[in-house]
Amino acid sequence: MTKSGREIMEIFEAFDLTGTAWSAAQLTGYDAKTVARYVAIREAGGDPLAKTSRPRLIDVFMPKIEELVDRYPRGRSGPTSRTGRSPRWATGARSGRPGGRSRR
Repeated sequence: MTKSGREIMEIFEAFDLTGTAWSAAQLTGYDAKTVARYVAIREAGGDPLAKTSRPRLIDVFMPKIEELVDRYPRGRSGPTSRTGRSPRWATGARSGRPGGRSRR
């Protein structure tokens, strides 16, 4: 969970007062790892309020997805676009069995 600016300032004040992440965590009520993370960001000169983006699972496939979107701008890439007619399973056509039932 992202901390507000006030909460981060409380963490920094507690760390500056105590000098250790564990003691600052005891004073503020946050985990020592959280305190250490915000202090490391401050010491590196970063902005503790800045959002960090994590890689998404789809990022690996984005070049291929963009290629397919460019190739098929209307979203048609299946049998309909190649033959000009919908396949039998997509039209809701019944099977050849009496009553239109499947074999189940």
